[in-house]
Amino acid sequence: MTGHVSMSAENVLSLRRMSDLTRSISTGVKRKLQVAFGAVALMTLAAVGVGIVAFSATEHEFKQVAGDDVPMMTDALRLSAMSREISASAARFVSARNSNDQLAIVTDLHKQRAEAEKIMARLRSNRGVENLFGQVDAAARRLDDNLKLLEKTILERGALRVQLEQKQ
Repeated sequence: MTGHVSMSAENVLSLRRMSDLTRSISTGVKRKLQVAFGAVALMTLAAVGVGIVAFSATEHEFKQVAGDDVPMMTDALRLSAMSREISASAARFVSARNSNDQLAIVTDLHKQRAEAEKIMARLRSNRGVENLFGQVDAAARRLDDNLKLLEKTILERGALRVQLEQKQ
């Protein structure tokens, strides 16, 4: 019977060890799971923070494009259209039959030049224009000087034409 009791004592000890071992494994797994879920939560918070910063930067760039770049591009397209109109006016002036037609073309050129000056002033007032439109600005200034000279020449030629028409 003592052999049987000792077996029973061994079983009890073995069961206690297994119970302790199971508790320690269970406690270890619980802690590991808590640490893992905590790490996932921290990574989620970090991802949210990065997302907020990225969207904030994107919003800033979008506002800059919508507020500054698009109006400048629109003004540049207007200047291009005015350039075509001025070229067409020069061709019409050459084919004008009388001084009244020429005077109307000169008036139209003057209006177009004034509008181009307004657009260029608006482009110059925007920040960063020095870098982007430095060469365009120089060309626009030369164009403005040439248009002034053209208007003066057209007016002088118109006056001479009127004088010739009066003599005939």
